[in-house]
Amino acid sequence: MPFDMKDVLKSFLAPSVSRMLKNAECANKSEFSVLIDIKHDESADEVRQIPAIKKQLEGTRKRGRGPPPVFDGFGAVSRALAALTTMPETIKSPPTPVTTVPAAVATFERDSVYMQGRYLKFQRGLSQTPWVLDGERMGESSVEECIGDIALPFFRGSGYKFHTAGREDVDVRMLGNGRPFILEILNAKKAYLDQSEYDQIEKAVNDTNNGAVEIVQVKSSTKDYFAGLQAGADSKKKTYCCVVWSEGVLTPEAIAKIDAIQDLTIQQQTPIRVLHRRTLMTRPKIIHAAKCEVLNKHYMLLRLTTSAGTYVKEFVHGDRGRTNPNVASILGSDADIIQLDVESLIDAQ
Repeated sequence: MPFDMKDVLKSFLAPSVSRMLKNAECANKSEFSVLIDIKHDESADEVRQIPAIKKQLEGTRKRGRGPPPVFDGFGAVSRALAALTTMPETIKSPPTPVTTVPAAVATFERDSVYMQGRYLKFQRGLSQTPWVLDGERMGESSVEECIGDIALPFFRGSGYKFHTAGREDVDVRMLGNGRPFILEILNAKKAYLDQSEYDQIEKAVNDTNNGAVEIVQVKSSTKDYFAGLQAGADSKKKTYCCVVWSEGVLTPEAIAKIDAIQDLTIQQQTPIRVLHRRTLMTRPKIIHAAKCEVLNKHYMLLRLTTSAGTYVKEFVHGDRGRTNPNVASILGSDADIIQLDVESLIDAQ
């Protein structure tokens, strides 16, 4: 009966590894795994001859339709070997005694550990993730690094990945209740933290970044929360606050038109500014509510509640007619956005 050499090695090695790990149980599925790579150059020389031998073995029988023959019986193997015309010089029978000792390299891996929370970004010009343009680093830091670089030592992991429910532009602040995030820790040597340690991470992040980034509601998380994070981003409403400039004078009649917006469906073509990385298509979005506060005859503070994924900047200036209707078309005058904040993410009911 054929057998896999890996299974044979595993039966010999598993008890030894188990004892070294204080009698840890050997299981096929586990959060923690030990990988043992055994290298032996002399044996490798023989293994490299296998493709040539296999080709000769397959050539001893006529090929019919279907998969190639499998020589897994003693009789079949003996007959095939007897029919071989040549044998690689590196393969001897009986085998030549080896003169070197195999080298074994053990590596340890474990499943990712997840930390969840919400982040607030108070500084404009700070990207969510490291921003590299044409091989050049743009900006000194990012939200990801402000959180991950501080949290990683608590877990003693080899690295981390940062996942969020959506993202804001680099020049947009994230205020209010914050944006949900998951920090995925890779190969954590300390996988289980109590809540007091998560509180320490939260305090360390909030005390370290000069007020640029803060985090709240930090705690342990799970794969299930991670899997639902992005799906949740698509089901939220969002509220924004922006400063808007109007070329025309902001009359009471024009402001009343904006204030009257309620569950307005707009059609948004993929904005020009993201066309290089997003599919060209038209997406329907909803402006649930709008409220204006006039600052002077050409500037106003505009608060919006929108469906998830709405491009607010384009809703204001129209993106050369790619978003309709828009604030500029409603006002009957060119308009542009001066600055923008995300004020809150509202969970779908």
